[in-house]
Amino acid sequence: MLKTGEGEKELWMRYFEKIKVKQRRRKEVPHGQMWRMKQGKALGVEMIRAVGEVKQGAERGLESEQDVAESREKQEIFLEAHSSLARFADGQYQNLVHYTKSAVFETKQKGIVEAQVALEKLRKEPHTDEMKKMSSILSRQKSIDTLEVENTEKEKKNYLILAVKYYCQSLQRGDKHNLQVFRLVSLWLDNMSHDALADILNIELGNIPSYKFLPLLPQLSARISNDANNPFVHKLNKLLERCSVEHPHHTLPVLLSIVNLYLDKKYTHNLDSRALNKKNKESRVLGAKMLLDHLQSVDTLAPILTQMNKLSEALISLAYYKFGKDKGTYTIPNTEPILRIKNYDRALLPSFTLPVSKSGQYNNIVGIHSFENKFEYLGGITFPKKFMCTDTNGIKHALLVKGQDDLRQDAVMQQVFTIMNMLLHENKETSKRKLLIRTYKIVPLSQRSGVLEWCQNTMPMEDYLVSIKGAHKRYFPDDYNNNHCRSLMNKACKSSNAERLKVYLDICTHFHPVFHHFFLENFRTPGVWFERRQAYMHSVATSSMIGYILGLGDRHVKNILLDKTTAEIIHIDFGIAFEQGKILPTPETVPFRLTRDIVDGMGVSGIEGVFRKSCEKTMSVLRQNQVTILTILEVLLYDPLYAWTITPSEGFKRQHKDQGPIRDTDREAAKEVNKLAERALTRLKQKLDGTEDGTVTSVNGQVNKLLHQARDPVNLSRLYDGWQPFL
Repeated sequence: MLKTGEGEKELWMRYFEKIKVKQRRRKEVPHGQMWRMKQGKALGVEMIRAVGEVKQGAERGLESEQDVAESREKQEIFLEAHSSLARFADGQYQNLVHYTKSAVFETKQKGIVEAQVALEKLRKEPHTDEMKKMSSILSRQKSIDTLEVENTEKEKKNYLILAVKYYCQSLQRGDKHNLQVFRLVSLWLDNMSHDALADILNIELGNIPSYKFLPLLPQLSARISNDANNPFVHKLNKLLERCSVEHPHHTLPVLLSIVNLYLDKKYTHNLDSRALNKKNKESRVLGAKMLLDHLQSVDTLAPILTQMNKLSEALISLAYYKFGKDKGTYTIPNTEPILRIKNYDRALLPSFTLPVSKSGQYNNIVGIHSFENKFEYLGGITFPKKFMCTDTNGIKHALLVKGQDDLRQDAVMQQVFTIMNMLLHENKETSKRKLLIRTYKIVPLSQRSGVLEWCQNTMPMEDYLVSIKGAHKRYFPDDYNNNHCRSLMNKACKSSNAERLKVYLDICTHFHPVFHHFFLENFRTPGVWFERRQAYMHSVATSSMIGYILGLGDRHVKNILLDKTTAEIIHIDFGIAFEQGKILPTPETVPFRLTRDIVDGMGVSGIEGVFRKSCEKTMSVLRQNQVTILTILEVLLYDPLYAWTITPSEGFKRQHKDQGPIRDTDREAAKEVNKLAERALTRLKQKLDGTEDGTVTSVNGQVNKLLHQARDPVNLSRLYDGWQPFL
């Protein structure tokens, strides 16, 4: 156990001095340019007084914490102090990490090695006065450098321990800074073999409420193992066990997806039984099986786990059920286990999002009554099947199940969107405008199968615009048709950029935007029409800014759904993220989709007014929360279960729909899985700093530049014809 000692006292002192310095600087610079408390001078003074109390408390001993926490007000102040000290210690730790990776530090380490080699050589030489002098100088120099390196490493270690300790205590004391759990887990995963850190976590981790770790379950479960002698694995298993017991419907599906990680092979026949057995003996899979076997002995969990396991296996089987290749409705044979799932009141309906209960009491479970014996094939290389489920309340729900498709990356994106929505909701300006990005539930079942919530009352934007009865044919029957426009762009794809621009502009002349008719057709009352168009502009603005920050690509009109009730847009299929669209065979040249039809839906003002302001407000919130966003994405990007990179073969298949499903070997061949993480985080930081083309810009300047790039005909003319940039 780390006791209150010199290291902690020094931290309190340094942080206290830092606050006093910042308070002095506030008087020397224009208002708003330095750090200040949101509540103004009074709270700033109170914080200094609180930190002073806590500093004195640290000097007296830990028992005085009870005195500081007597009142609710002081408890909140104490929470702020722990949170601030955690961030301060973490900042010092990060500075030292950057320093130890610098050329200066590496040169110093190299110099120590070289000095040692030189001393060894000198010892073999005759012991003259000159040699003794040289040896003495080298020895002193080596000692000085060695001491500095050792002190740097020691200080880094101390700040790491203090940061983790105070993050833990901040999370124990209240919910105001719950997102700090991402940074805590990041530090833990980066230092899994750190003994002193393990000692701190042994004390503190179990005192953090388990519900705070639920957003990180996919990333934590990815590190599970059957190595019983590993202290990290022991702590992780204990945490996952606690989450399973207290929040089974949130935790067990994640663990089951690890156990069933390679169950796809049973249906695709890519591996023989011996190879499949070897895959199932992977440490991660065995670790998850061991944990679930243990949980099966818990009386309250056994019936839940049994039903969930049977449901998962039945859904995977349906995902790989083979049938004809024509679109339409098919009957599910009685041999499929999905039809034997009846009256499952302990297994949660896959599409239902269960609110987290801090107490762990769940009396509002929406279970499964039965599944219909039919499904609808919607078309596509992964053979997605839409089917109906009746819940235990008698309500019918549409679900979508997919096989041969890795949905874990899509699930992580929904995870990120949910957190982004939290940040937008906490901001007064964006909350007032109801700026958010639409989400839907995705439950990965295995490595390459999963079940998704069906977005009711939606249609792909492509269906409204260019289907057989699409708006373009109805309103401009004499224009070029969609296929002809695609053909012209495809033929020009190997021509010069000037020729491609000429072809694109010709298409635009003979293909008019029509999307404003969607609002006239569906919302005939002026008030409703106005509200729906506002909602549309808000959703386009939010998804565009968030999509740009996350580098989302492949935003063609099949991957954008339109809610026919609210007019909001919903993005689907996130296989291309973190600017991987730039390395496709035909690189993507725009930051997000803002084509002529998208703008046409905004009315006569176009991108000016409501849309631009919404973009600026969204970007402002994202930039203000840079540290939080980067911390969250750092944990997600380094997840060992999937690659964010795409291989050349996968990129080709994404732009050539008739090439068949992407094989596992394509992803497994991507050896630079986590090299992308560092590069992606660097680029993310640049975006959140407002750095565009090497120049730091204001929020307004950054948004203006992005809007120009997204609508620039030069950029649009260079896109893949399947992206349909003319729509």
